Amino acid sequence: MLASDGILIVDEKGIIIFANPTAASIYKVLGVGPIIGCRSYERQAHMSLVQKAMVSHQACEAELTVDKMTLVQRAIPIILNGICISTVVILTDVTELKKKEKELLMT
Repeated sequence: MLASDGILIVDEKGIIIFANPTAASIYKVLGVGPIIGCRSYERQAHMSLVQKAMVSHQACEAELTVDKMTLVQRAIPIILNGICISTVVILTDVTELKKKEKELLMT
């Protein structure tokens, strides 16, 4: 995890209950208003990965490209007595890394 990673916490109902300033900034750039209180399954939240992690009780990872921004999302379910009580989501902006990777492949 990098210092610039976005961190979200989603409760058992799929509602975002915490977002650090980096996560809030990422979603602002994506055109999503205040993220706290949003449901993770709302289309504009781009977080179907959370649902997958909650149901499977397994950590999941996916890369998401929206407009010109590329994010790596990691959803980690918190399980207590066999029940998913919340999910931690880590968002890493890899846009610049992908640009440099593309440049290297073109040379």
